[in-house]
Amino acid sequence: MKNIFITTIPLAIILSAFSSENCFAERQNKPTVDLVKPSEPETKPTDDLKEFDITTQKTPLDPVRSAETLGDNEAYGFKIPPSKGGSLLQDKGLQIVPKDLDKLLYPRSKEEEEDLSSRKARLKSELATGQQEDLSSFQMKQNQAMVQDLGNGTFEVDPDFERQVPTLLDMNKLAYAIGKRGTVDGEYDAYITKLKTSLQGKGWEIEEFEGKTGKGNKTDDTPGFVAYNKEQNVMTVIIRGSHTREDADGSPDWEVNFDAKLIDFPFGKVHGGFYNRTTAMLPNIQKAMNRFIDPMDNKARSEVKIVVSGHSQGAALASILVPLLVETYKANGKFGPNFDNATSNVFRGYFISTPRVYSGDSAINWVDRVSGRHNMIRQNVTGGILADPVPISSPGRTMTALLSLIPFAGKGLAEKYGGDKGTRSVGYLAADWSNDVLTRQLGNDALSLAARRAKGYFWNRWDILVDAAKKPWHLITFKTQKKILTQLFLQPLKDSLVTLVAPLHYGSTNSGIEAGEGLFNPELVGGYTGRSPTMAELLAQGFQKKKSEREGLSGFIRGGIEEAARKKASLPELSAIASGIKTKVKSTAKKIVGGLKGAFAGFKKKLFWRK
Repeated sequence: MKNIFITTIPLAIILSAFSSENCFAERQNKPTVDLVKPSEPETKPTDDLKEFDITTQKTPLDPVRSAETLGDNEAYGFKIPPSKGGSLLQDKGLQIVPKDLDKLLYPRSKEEEEDLSSRKARLKSELATGQQEDLSSFQMKQNQAMVQDLGNGTFEVDPDFERQVPTLLDMNKLAYAIGKRGTVDGEYDAYITKLKTSLQGKGWEIEEFEGKTGKGNKTDDTPGFVAYNKEQNVMTVIIRGSHTREDADGSPDWEVNFDAKLIDFPFGKVHGGFYNRTTAMLPNIQKAMNRFIDPMDNKARSEVKIVVSGHSQGAALASILVPLLVETYKANGKFGPNFDNATSNVFRGYFISTPRVYSGDSAINWVDRVSGRHNMIRQNVTGGILADPVPISSPGRTMTALLSLIPFAGKGLAEKYGGDKGTRSVGYLAADWSNDVLTRQLGNDALSLAARRAKGYFWNRWDILVDAAKKPWHLITFKTQKKILTQLFLQPLKDSLVTLVAPLHYGSTNSGIEAGEGLFNPELVGGYTGRSPTMAELLAQGFQKKKSEREGLSGFIRGGIEEAARKKASLPELSAIASGIKTKVKSTAKKIVGGLKGAFAGFKKKLFWRK
C-alpha cells in the first residue's frame, strides 16, 4: 500500500431506507414475514401491521436487539419507517417470527426458495430415518478461546489459530489481487490463479462474494471470499482493504474511507462508510458460507471454526462483520437454538492494521458480549514516532478531547468524528514493534531494494538528462524547471517516504505483479515466519504499549488534555457567548439608529413649522 494515510473514524448506522407508505402494505407474489407478540408467540397481533414487506429494502436489513429484550427472551426486531415513529417493532409489542428471520437477512429467488423447500423435505426424511439429529437439541462444541488472558501481560493463544496465521496472511494477499482483477493487461488474473491453486493444493475451497463500494454503495465490487478446509474443518471470511483503482467517479474505496461521519446504531455509534459497506455484502457472505455449512453433518458443524480477517479497511469491515455474523447465525438456527459465540468460540476475528471503528462504551460492550473479546485480535505496527498511521488516524479519546477545545467548531467536530469518548477498536492488541518490521523489510532484500530505487531514479529521469545535454538552453524554461523540481527532487522524496512508511502498514514496496507491488506484504507481519515473535509475545507487547499510554509523560499529557476538555464542557460555550454579544450589539445599534432617526424627524418638523 503506497498511500498510507487513511481516514477511518468509527461510525455506524443500522438500517436501510424504507418506503414509508408501502413498507407494511400487502403485495402479491412478494416475500413477507409474519409479526407476532414476543409474549404470545403463537398469537397474531391485532395491530394493523400484519406483514413486513422486504422487497422495499434498498440495502440489507440487520437484526437488532431491543434494549427491552436483552434478557432471556432474546427477541429480535427491525427498524420501521420514520413515518411510523422510527422505533423498533418491539415498541409496538411485535417481533419477527424466528423462522422467517433468515428470509429477511437472506432474500431468496423463487428457485432458491423451492430448493430450500426440497432440502427441508430431505432433512425431514433423514430425521425420520435417523440419519441426522434433530437440530432442536443441537449444541455447538466449546472450542478453545482464541486468546486466554493469564494476567500481568501474559497470554496464551489457541495453537490451531497460531498455525493458521501464515495461511490467513496469504489469503489477505489473494483478496487484494482479486480486487485488481482485469488490470495491468490481465497480469493479475494469472497471479490470482497461481495464489488460488496454491491454496487449493492445501485443501482449501474458495467461494468469492460480491458487494458494493463507494459512498452510497454505488459501485459493484468483489470485496473478498469465503474459504473452507474440510480436513481442518476451518472456514475463513477474507475482506480486502482499499486500493487506488479508479473509475469515472474517482476511487470508490477511498470514498468509503472518507465517509467518516459517525452514525447511530442501536448499540452506540460506528463509522458510517464502513458500516454501510459491510451490510451491503452481508447477504452474499452468508450465501457463500452456507454453501459449505449446509452440507455438513452434525459433528462437523458442531466443531467448525470460522475466522474473519482483513487488512486496513478490510480489517475495519471484518470487525463489524464478526458480531453481525454471530447475530445472524444465532437467529437462523444453523448452529442450534442455544448458540452463544462467547462460550462456543466459533467465530473469531483477526484484524490487521485496523482503523478505529466504534464509538461509545455501549458499542464496545455489545461487540464483546456477542462475539467475546477473547475471540478477537487486532495486530498493528507501533512503537514511538515510527508507527502505522492508519490505526491512530481516527480521533481517539485524547484527540477527541483536543478537538473539543477548538473554539466555536470544536465541539461539533468532536461529536461528528469522535463521539462521546473517542473512537475505539475491538479485541486484544498485538503490537508489532516498528523497528522489528523495518528490520524484516531490510533483512529481506536491503541491497536489492536500494538497487531498484537507484535504477528507477536514473532510468525514469534519463530523458531530462539527455535533453539537458543536447539543448542546455531548455534548462531556463519554466516547463523544464518544473519537471526537474518534480522528477529530481519531489518524486524521490515521495519514494523515500513510501519506502519508509509502507512497511509500517504492512504494505509492499517491491516491484512487479508477483512481488506484490501495491499489495499487502505478508512477509512483514509478525507471525508469518518462525523468526518473528509468536502471537502470545505480540499480545504481551500490546499490553505493555497500552500500559505505557497511561503512565509516565505520555499519560500525564493525555490526562491533562482530557481534563481540560472536561473543564471546558462545564463552562459556557464560547459560541453561545459570542452569539449573546452579537445580539447585544445588534440591539444597541438598533436603539442608536432609532434614536438618530427620531432626532432627525423632529428636526425636520421644526424646520417645517417655522416655514
